[in-house]
Amino acid sequence: MTLPQYTPVPVWHPTISEVDDSSPPDASNWNPGTQGLADNCEFLFSNRTHAALNWYPQVPSTDLTASSLIGACAWDPEVRRWLALTFVNGGTPLSQVVASYGTDQGAQWSTVGGTVLPGAAITVSAVCADPATPGTAWQALGTGTDLHVYYFNGATWNVARNPARVPNDVQMATLGNVVVFAASYTDGTPSSDIYGSSNHGSTWFGSSGFPAAIAWFLKSNGLPPPGVGGAGMLIAMPAFEPQTTFDYWISFDGLAWALQHFAALDGGVQKVMGLAWTRDALGPCWIATVQVTTTTTAIYRSPDGIGWALVGPGPTAHRPQSELAGLPTGELVSMTVELTPSSAAEQLWSPDSGASWYAAQAHFSGNLAVGTGYTRPRVVSSDIGFLAWNTEWIRFSHLTGLPPKLT
Repeated sequence: MTLPQYTPVPVWHPTISEVDDSSPPDASNWNPGTQGLADNCEFLFSNRTHAALNWYPQVPSTDLTASSLIGACAWDPEVRRWLALTFVNGGTPLSQVVASYGTDQGAQWSTVGGTVLPGAAITVSAVCADPATPGTAWQALGTGTDLHVYYFNGATWNVARNPARVPNDVQMATLGNVVVFAASYTDGTPSSDIYGSSNHGSTWFGSSGFPAAIAWFLKSNGLPPPGVGGAGMLIAMPAFEPQTTFDYWISFDGLAWALQHFAALDGGVQKVMGLAWTRDALGPCWIATVQVTTTTTAIYRSPDGIGWALVGPGPTAHRPQSELAGLPTGELVSMTVELTPSSAAEQLWSPDSGASWYAAQAHFSGNLAVGTGYTRPRVVSSDIGFLAWNTEWIRFSHLTGLPPKLT
């Protein structure tokens, strides 16, 4: 008896039209096997946005403003532009916030208000758009003597809060119409503050005296708060520092905060190296990258920011990660620190919310030496792509500035 034979039906994925191999001069370089495989892989893994793979060349910080260093960047969803906070003037710098839509590779930057002189060399900084009033913005500048939080009302920068303490780190985020800052301090008894305001800094709500943290990950999932029919959440999690009892804080309005416990990280060894909101095969979720040992990492997932489950091992034998950002479609980008100031940084990319990782093409050729003005390699996401930066370089993903893809 002759068994029926199975005849597979070929399935072809469309090639990417960035290179037209059908006409000269590209036709002379046509390699069906290699080119077809490359095109099909690109289609399968990133044709949804290309934002995690295809990046513009790195741009020096001096292209933003003359003689400048980059402190922090953020996405402005209301005006749909990128904000960058730069330090101008060297050792006693002026702060200048600039904006770019990114479509010209950041060749043109517009200023957001005038310069701010904090009175001493800037050691830590943060920037964000105001969520309630389009065109306005926030910045936080920490020096060796104090921390100032400024609000730009469309005309001038004004001090909205001054804790009068020496900051070790400051981060800013938004949820609904609330802007939040988290800061840790080294003077007196080391501790941290997390405060939010819904009225441009006229009043602040939050808590003082959080246990000290070397640095913070302050991240928002960007959703509307529960009170307006959404599932918005903020997480403030100790960054780069192991905790004997690993506690962190969550908020559903940016004003009131609740203590949570990440039991899997107890023991004072493991430390969180990145935190992002994205989506995987099971739905929307938080992803945390964790340094387990000097050579191994792990990926944890949480659908609600409260219960965490181990996804699996993360990238191994790579430099420590320094930041994580995600798109709503599941792509993650992780930055790593440099071995030396003059050495190139690494960038890692995951197309599947941390289940697998690949070396990405967008790294930086070097950085300023650690010290005053130094900014670790960082990355931030929007609904259209990524922006990565360190002290001396900035890089846009290809779809930066374009409207979201219609679905």
